[in-house]
Amino acid sequence: MNRWLRVIWPVALLAAFGVTVRGLPEAARPTEPAIDCDHIKPGDVPMLNRCLALHPDDVEAMTELGKAYEGLQLWDKSEAAYRRALEIDPTDADVRGRLRSLQQRREGGAQ
Repeated sequence: MNRWLRVIWPVALLAAFGVTVRGLPEAARPTEPAIDCDHIKPGDVPMLNRCLALHPDDVEAMTELGKAYEGLQLWDKSEAAYRRALEIDPTDADVRGRLRSLQQRREGGAQ
């Protein structure tokens, strides 16, 4: 009996190791594709929101989100995005100009 245990034990360990290693690549795969926040299509609101969830202080992404909302005529959301971008970087002249332009359009009745 001892002889069989000496033979079976290493085989069982090797089999367990093989099963474990075979399962690793599948278990290690991410459930979602990687997010490339440096290459977002203009107007891709869902992707911009995902990137901002990962990088909440990204002024460029926040500005792009404001532009996207502006293109969809979601004025309140656009203004909120621009204001948030200015909270992060109060010196950003581009965002200031976009916010001013948006406010002027809204005051002029271009809603």
